[in-house]
Amino acid sequence: MTSKKKTNISIQVVYVSELNQPWIKMVNCISGDTVFSVINKSGFEKEFPDINLNDCKLAIYSNPVDLNDTVDNMDRIEICRPLKCCPKEARRLRALKNKDIKKK
Repeated sequence: MTSKKKTNISIQVVYVSELNQPWIKMVNCISGDTVFSVINKSGFEKEFPDINLNDCKLAIYSNPVDLNDTVDNMDRIEICRPLKCCPKEARRLRALKNKDIKKK
């Protein structure tokens, strides 16, 4: 029977607010920790109490992950805000705005 040795690892937790201000925390944890436990250790929920992690998409280096996925040394957990507007709708609105500008 083999057992994996638990080692100390460093994880970066990143979030960019609606004001485009980056929030970056380095977290020391143990190998085998989950994305959820690392985010909790980072103090994210204290810093941003209005944000529900269940409404956010999570990624490690742009690859989607779940709260229960485990992390590896030097991973960067990215907490993504929900979109305010569908990208297709935003493009349509910009096109209408540009069309109105050209008419004037």
